[in-house]
Amino acid sequence: MVWSSAQPHSVDDMVGKAFGEKKGELKAVWARDTLGLSEHQYRMSTPNSPEPVPSCPSTSTPRAEAHSALTTVLLDDSPLKAHLQPYNHVCIKEYDSPLRRSDLDILEAQRAKQRQEELDADPDTSAEGKVYDQTLLAIIGILDETRVQSNVAGWIRGGGLWGPKRDEIKTYQAQDREVPAALTSESSESMWFEDEETVRYWAGKGREALERLGIPVEDGIEG
Repeated sequence: MVWSSAQPHSVDDMVGKAFGEKKGELKAVWARDTLGLSEHQYRMSTPNSPEPVPSCPSTSTPRAEAHSALTTVLLDDSPLKAHLQPYNHVCIKEYDSPLRRSDLDILEAQRAKQRQEELDADPDTSAEGKVYDQTLLAIIGILDETRVQSNVAGWIRGGGLWGPKRDEIKTYQAQDREVPAALTSESSESMWFEDEETVRYWAGKGREALERLGIPVEDGIEG
């Protein structure tokens, strides 16, 4: 199932690119026209605070699996949108213009190095050690982990998004001590994706998941 506050034509385009030929296997696709908004709200570019699992008649099938906050994940780059369901929210780093520019710079440096190697010239090493944004790989790793969680909300609340640092959070909780703000998923000052070790951990898990599925890891950067 896919649920987005974007307009139907945008959701259809995103779903088509994300799922390709498997698009028809989705149980449901909800877009902005399913949120019960007035015409004025529909056309405004304002944050929406959806309920975890919307009611949609088109999803009712005789053998449908029951879903709730225990199995629901909201992926969004805005904490405001998920303030009603903080423990169902996997906040994602916004792919803004500077981040896009950084990826394009790496792409151009790699292309320049390839051209120089073809000409037997001294290769450009400016891109060495630099990597594309790994957020999507990390999200794949996180989603793969949620598949085995019986209570997604409990997992997130317990610091699951922090991967290798989760035990550190549990130690503070077990000792009945206040968990430092830098280690909590609710902190407005620190998010899991701001910690390089955590991002590398989940990106590695994402690569493993794709390898198991036989899906090649491609950067997908075009410019």
